[in-house]
Amino acid sequence: MSCRVWVLYLVENKRIVMIGIPGVGKTTLLSKIVKILTDNKKNVSRISFGTLMFEVAKENGLTDRDELRKLPVTEQQRLQKLAAEKIASQNEEIVIIDTHAFINSPEGYYPG
Repeated sequence: MSCRVWVLYLVENKRIVMIGIPGVGKTTLLSKIVKILTDNKKNVSRISFGTLMFEVAKENGLTDRDELRKLPVTEQQRLQKLAAEKIASQNEEIVIIDTHAFINSPEGYYPG
């Protein structure tokens, strides 16, 4: 099975989560995957989970994205829940979420 066919098979009507530490190549790989999908007439939404969390946090007065990791874990969890609800409401055929494996916060490493 070619890479193109495999990608199309993998994401048919799905929510995909791409997880990895910063700098590992998630965004680069996702750019290639999104191109394959759009070339094949698929309706794709690509979302950075951290960016979406920051957009939600800005509505509550946060001004610096780096401050997200300094928030108490309970607040991070609340923002994650709100961001996940926004993702769940997406109408695109395929939604790809780009996120880090972990965030280093004052309370230790937390899934991010």
